[in-house]
Amino acid sequence: MFNLRFAGYSPRLRDRDWVALFRAVEDLYATPVMLDDLPLHVFPILDRLIEADSAAYSEVNNKERRMRGWISRIDAGFPAALRHYDRIKDNHEFSRRDPAIRGGLPRLITDFISIQQYRETELYRDVLRPYGVEWFLDGITTSLQGSEIITFVFWRSGRRNFSERERAFLALLQPHLQRVHELARLRTLHREHPPSTKDLLRWSLTSREAEVLHWVARGKSNGEVAIILGLREQTIKNHLHAIFLKLDVKSRPAAILKTLRMPRRSSRELGVLVEN
Repeated sequence: MFNLRFAGYSPRLRDRDWVALFRAVEDLYATPVMLDDLPLHVFPILDRLIEADSAAYSEVNNKERRMRGWISRIDAGFPAALRHYDRIKDNHEFSRRDPAIRGGLPRLITDFISIQQYRETELYRDVLRPYGVEWFLDGITTSLQGSEIITFVFWRSGRRNFSERERAFLALLQPHLQRVHELARLRTLHREHPPSTKDLLRWSLTSREAEVLHWVARGKSNGEVAIILGLREQTIKNHLHAIFLKLDVKSRPAAILKTLRMPRRSSRELGVLVEN
Protein backbone atom coordinates (compact mmCIF):
# COMPACT_ATOMS: atom_id res chain seq x y z
CA MET A 1 0.00 0.00 0.00
CA PHE A 2 2.85 2.37 0.79
CA ASN A 3 5.87 2.66 -1.44
CA LEU A 4 8.86 4.82 -0.55
CA ARG A 5 10.31 5.77 -3.92
CA PHE A 6 12.62 8.39 -2.47
CA ALA A 7 16.27 7.33 -2.50
CA GLY A 8 17.91 7.54 0.89
CA TYR A 9 14.71 8.48 2.71
CA SER A 10 13.68 6.21 5.59
CA PRO A 11 11.06 7.81 7.84
CA ARG A 12 10.89 6.62 11.43
CA LEU A 13 7.24 6.05 12.22
CA ARG A 14 5.67 4.42 15.24
CA ASP A 15 3.08 1.67 15.09
CA ARG A 16 0.33 4.19 15.85
CA ASP A 17 1.51 6.32 12.92
CA TRP A 18 1.11 3.41 10.52
CA VAL A 19 -2.38 2.76 11.93
CA ALA A 20 -3.26 6.42 11.32
CA LEU A 21 -1.93 6.18 7.75
CA PHE A 22 -3.98 3.08 6.97
CA ARG A 23 -7.11 4.78 8.32
CA ALA A 24 -6.39 7.85 6.21
CA VAL A 25 -6.05 5.73 3.06
CA GLU A 26 -9.33 3.96 3.81
CA ASP A 27 -11.08 7.30 4.27
CA LEU A 28 -9.60 8.78 1.09
CA TYR A 29 -11.23 6.04 -0.98
CA ALA A 30 -14.38 5.59 1.12
CA THR A 31 -16.40 8.48 -0.34
CA PRO A 32 -16.84 8.97 -4.10
CA VAL A 33 -16.32 12.66 -4.92
CA MET A 34 -16.31 14.89 -7.96
CA LEU A 35 -13.27 17.00 -8.84
CA ASP A 36 -14.74 20.24 -7.44
CA ASP A 37 -15.28 18.55 -4.06
CA LEU A 38 -11.87 16.90 -3.87
CA PRO A 39 -10.12 19.45 -1.59
CA LEU A 40 -13.04 19.47 0.86
CA HIS A 41 -12.83 15.68 0.98
CA VAL A 42 -9.04 15.37 1.23
CA PHE A 43 -7.97 18.11 3.65
CA PRO A 44 -10.00 17.03 6.72
CA ILE A 45 -8.29 13.63 6.36
CA LEU A 46 -4.83 15.18 5.99
CA ASP A 47 -5.57 17.51 8.91
CA ARG A 48 -5.53 14.49 11.23
CA LEU A 49 -1.90 13.83 10.26
CA ILE A 50 -0.44 17.26 9.48
CA GLU A 51 -1.03 20.15 11.86
CA ALA A 52 -1.35 23.40 9.91
CA ASP A 53 -2.97 26.82 10.23
CA SER A 54 -4.00 26.85 6.57
CA ALA A 55 -3.65 24.71 3.48
CA ALA A 56 -3.96 25.03 -0.27
CA TYR A 57 -4.47 22.77 -3.27
CA SER A 58 -3.83 23.52 -6.93
CA GLU A 59 -3.96 21.83 -10.33
CA VAL A 60 -1.92 23.42 -13.13
CA ASN A 61 -2.14 22.42 -16.78
CA ASN A 62 0.65 24.32 -18.52
CA LYS A 63 -0.26 23.04 -21.98
CA GLU A 64 -3.80 24.36 -21.73
CA ARG A 65 -2.75 27.34 -19.57
CA ARG A 66 -5.36 26.37 -17.02
CA MET A 67 -5.22 26.46 -13.22
CA ARG A 68 -7.70 25.68 -10.50
CA GLY A 69 -7.14 25.80 -6.77
CA TRP A 70 -8.50 25.95 -3.25
CA ILE A 71 -7.23 27.60 -0.09
CA SER A 72 -8.51 27.19 3.44
CA ARG A 73 -8.00 30.79 4.56
CA ILE A 74 -8.31 33.96 2.51
CA ASP A 75 -8.35 37.61 3.51
CA ALA A 76 -8.67 40.70 1.36
CA GLY A 77 -4.94 41.09 0.72
CA PHE A 78 -4.08 37.50 -0.05
CA PRO A 79 -4.67 37.60 -3.85
CA ALA A 80 -2.22 40.52 -4.08
CA ALA A 81 0.29 38.53 -2.03
CA LEU A 82 -0.04 35.61 -4.43
CA ARG A 83 0.61 37.90 -7.40
CA HIS A 84 3.69 39.25 -5.61
CA TYR A 85 4.87 35.67 -5.00
CA ASP A 86 4.43 34.84 -8.67
CA ARG A 87 6.70 37.76 -9.62
CA ILE A 88 9.55 36.83 -7.27
CA LYS A 89 9.34 33.03 -6.99
CA ASP A 90 12.05 32.35 -9.59
CA ASN A 91 14.54 34.24 -7.42
CA HIS A 92 14.43 31.41 -4.90
CA GLU A 93 15.81 27.92 -5.39
CA PHE A 94 12.98 26.30 -3.45
CA SER A 95 10.42 27.85 -5.83
CA ARG A 96 12.04 26.55 -9.02
CA ARG A 97 10.63 23.12 -9.71
CA ASP A 98 12.26 20.68 -12.07
CA PRO A 99 9.61 18.63 -13.95
CA ALA A 100 11.93 15.63 -13.75
CA ILE A 101 11.64 15.45 -9.95
CA ARG A 102 7.94 16.17 -9.50
CA GLY A 103 6.33 13.56 -7.36
CA GLY A 104 9.45 13.37 -5.19
CA LEU A 105 9.86 14.00 -1.50
CA PRO A 106 7.68 16.80 -0.05
CA ARG A 107 9.78 19.86 0.68
CA LEU A 108 10.50 22.06 3.66
CA ILE A 109 12.00 25.54 3.39
CA THR A 110 14.92 24.37 5.54
CA ASP A 111 15.89 21.82 2.87
CA PHE A 112 17.35 24.74 0.90
CA ILE A 113 18.48 27.54 3.19
CA SER A 114 18.99 28.25 6.86
CA ILE A 115 16.24 29.80 8.95
CA GLN A 116 18.20 33.06 9.20
CA GLN A 117 18.64 33.24 5.40
CA TYR A 118 14.98 32.44 4.88
CA ARG A 119 13.86 35.28 7.14
CA GLU A 120 15.94 37.73 5.12
CA THR A 121 14.24 36.85 1.82
CA GLU A 122 11.66 39.02 0.11
CA LEU A 123 9.37 36.01 0.03
CA TYR A 124 9.28 35.79 3.81
CA ARG A 125 9.34 39.55 4.51
CA ASP A 126 6.74 40.74 1.99
CA VAL A 127 4.59 37.72 1.15
CA LEU A 128 4.47 35.23 4.03
CA ARG A 129 5.18 37.08 7.26
CA PRO A 130 2.34 39.63 6.88
CA TYR A 131 -0.08 36.67 6.93
CA GLY A 132 1.50 34.95 9.90
CA VAL A 133 3.21 32.25 7.84
CA GLU A 134 6.52 31.06 9.23
CA TRP A 135 6.80 27.56 7.76
CA PHE A 136 5.45 25.58 4.86
CA LEU A 137 5.41 22.01 3.63
CA ASP A 138 4.54 21.20 0.04
CA GLY A 139 4.05 18.01 -1.90
CA ILE A 140 4.09 18.02 -5.69
CA THR A 141 2.98 15.25 -8.00
CA THR A 142 1.46 14.89 -11.45
CA SER A 143 -1.96 13.59 -12.39
CA LEU A 144 -1.99 9.97 -13.51
CA GLN A 145 -2.56 11.02 -17.11
CA GLY A 146 0.47 13.31 -16.75
CA SER A 147 -1.21 16.49 -17.96
CA GLU A 148 -1.50 18.36 -14.67
CA ILE A 149 0.77 19.30 -11.78
CA ILE A 150 -0.96 18.75 -8.46
CA THR A 151 0.30 20.56 -5.38
CA PHE A 152 -0.66 20.29 -1.70
CA VAL A 153 0.74 23.05 0.52
CA PHE A 154 0.49 23.46 4.30
CA TRP A 155 1.36 26.64 6.22
CA ARG A 156 2.08 27.13 9.89
CA SER A 157 2.80 30.09 12.16
CA GLY A 158 4.80 30.07 15.37
CA ARG A 159 8.26 28.75 16.14
CA ARG A 160 7.79 25.08 15.24
CA ASN A 161 8.69 23.84 11.77
CA PHE A 162 6.91 20.90 10.17
CA SER A 163 8.39 17.61 11.37
CA GLU A 164 9.94 14.73 9.47
CA ARG A 165 7.00 12.66 10.69
CA GLU A 166 4.56 15.03 8.97
CA ARG A 167 6.71 15.06 5.84
CA ALA A 168 6.63 11.25 5.85
CA PHE A 169 2.84 11.23 6.13
CA LEU A 170 2.50 13.43 3.04
CA ALA A 171 5.17 11.48 1.14
CA LEU A 172 3.49 8.14 1.79
CA LEU A 173 0.05 9.47 0.89
CA GLN A 174 1.09 11.17 -2.37
CA PRO A 175 0.44 8.13 -4.61
CA HIS A 176 -3.00 7.72 -3.04
CA LEU A 177 -3.80 11.42 -3.45
CA GLN A 178 -2.79 11.05 -7.09
CA ARG A 179 -5.13 8.09 -7.55
CA VAL A 180 -8.02 9.75 -5.68
CA HIS A 181 -7.58 12.77 -7.98
CA GLU A 182 -7.84 10.52 -11.03
CA LEU A 183 -10.96 8.80 -9.68
CA ALA A 184 -12.56 12.20 -9.07
CA ARG A 185 -11.60 13.35 -12.56
CA LEU A 186 -13.12 10.28 -14.18
CA ARG A 187 -16.28 10.48 -12.08
CA THR A 188 -16.64 14.12 -13.11
CA LEU A 189 -16.03 13.27 -16.75
CA HIS A 190 -18.63 10.52 -16.77
CA ARG A 191 -20.96 12.09 -14.21
CA GLU A 192 -20.87 8.95 -12.05
CA HIS A 193 -22.02 6.73 -14.91
CA PRO A 194 -19.52 3.88 -15.17
CA PRO A 195 -19.57 1.45 -18.09
CA SER A 196 -22.79 -0.51 -18.34
CA THR A 197 -22.92 -4.20 -17.48
CA LYS A 198 -22.98 -4.80 -21.25
CA ASP A 199 -19.64 -3.01 -21.59
CA LEU A 200 -18.14 -4.91 -18.66
CA LEU A 201 -18.95 -8.29 -20.19
CA ARG A 202 -16.16 -7.59 -22.68
CA TRP A 203 -13.71 -8.36 -19.88
CA SER A 204 -14.95 -11.95 -19.73
CA LEU A 205 -16.85 -11.26 -16.52
CA THR A 206 -19.97 -13.23 -15.74
CA SER A 207 -23.26 -11.35 -15.81
CA ARG A 208 -23.31 -11.24 -12.02
CA GLU A 209 -19.69 -10.07 -11.78
CA ALA A 210 -20.47 -7.30 -14.29
CA GLU A 211 -23.41 -6.18 -12.14
CA VAL A 212 -21.28 -6.17 -8.99
CA LEU A 213 -18.49 -4.17 -10.63
CA HIS A 214 -20.96 -1.69 -12.12
CA TRP A 215 -22.34 -0.83 -8.68
CA VAL A 216 -18.93 -0.85 -6.97
CA ALA A 217 -17.70 1.64 -9.59
CA ARG A 218 -20.62 3.87 -8.66
CA GLY A 219 -19.29 4.05 -5.13
CA LYS A 220 -21.54 1.51 -3.47
CA SER A 221 -20.26 -0.49 -0.50
CA ASN A 222 -20.37 -4.28 -0.43
CA GLY A 223 -23.39 -4.12 1.85
CA GLU A 224 -25.22 -1.73 -0.47
CA VAL A 225 -24.45 -3.87 -3.53
CA ALA A 226 -25.72 -6.93 -1.65
CA ILE A 227 -29.03 -5.19 -0.96
CA ILE A 228 -29.37 -3.96 -4.55
CA LEU A 229 -28.71 -7.41 -6.04
CA GLY A 230 -30.46 -9.40 -3.31
CA LEU A 231 -27.31 -11.31 -2.33
CA ARG A 232 -25.29 -11.91 0.83
CA GLU A 233 -22.40 -9.55 1.52
CA GLN A 234 -19.97 -12.48 1.57
CA THR A 235 -21.15 -13.39 -1.94
CA ILE A 236 -20.27 -9.87 -3.10
CA LYS A 237 -16.78 -10.25 -1.59
CA ASN A 238 -16.36 -13.56 -3.43
CA HIS A 239 -17.40 -11.95 -6.72
CA LEU A 240 -14.95 -9.09 -6.14
CA HIS A 241 -12.11 -11.54 -5.57
CA ALA A 242 -12.88 -13.15 -8.93
CA ILE A 243 -13.18 -9.72 -10.59
CA PHE A 244 -9.78 -8.60 -9.27
CA LEU A 245 -8.18 -11.71 -10.75
CA LYS A 246 -9.79 -11.16 -14.16
CA LEU A 247 -8.89 -7.45 -14.23
CA ASP A 248 -5.36 -8.16 -12.93
CA VAL A 249 -5.70 -5.66 -10.08
CA LYS A 250 -5.08 -6.01 -6.37
CA SER A 251 -7.47 -3.55 -4.78
CA ARG A 252 -10.93 -2.04 -4.97
CA PRO A 253 -9.66 1.46 -5.95
CA ALA A 254 -7.57 -0.05 -8.76
CA ALA A 255 -10.60 -1.96 -10.05
CA ILE A 256 -12.75 1.19 -9.97
CA LEU A 257 -10.04 3.21 -11.72
CA LYS A 258 -9.72 0.63 -14.49
CA THR A 259 -13.50 0.47 -14.84
CA LEU A 260 -13.95 4.23 -15.15
CA ARG A 261 -11.21 4.36 -17.79
CA MET A 262 -12.88 1.69 -19.90
CA PRO A 263 -13.95 2.83 -23.41
CA ARG A 264 -17.74 2.89 -23.67
CA ARG A 265 -19.15 0.88 -26.55
CA SER A 266 -22.67 1.52 -25.30
CA SER A 267 -22.09 5.15 -24.30
CA ARG A 268 -24.78 6.42 -26.64
CA GLU A 269 -27.34 4.43 -24.70
CA LEU A 270 -26.03 5.84 -21.42
CA GLY A 271 -25.82 9.43 -22.69
CA VAL A 272 -22.40 10.04 -21.13
CA LEU A 273 -19.20 11.63 -22.35
CA VAL A 274 -16.61 9.24 -23.78
CA GLU A 275 -12.92 9.72 -23.08
CA ASN A 276 -10.70 8.90 -26.05
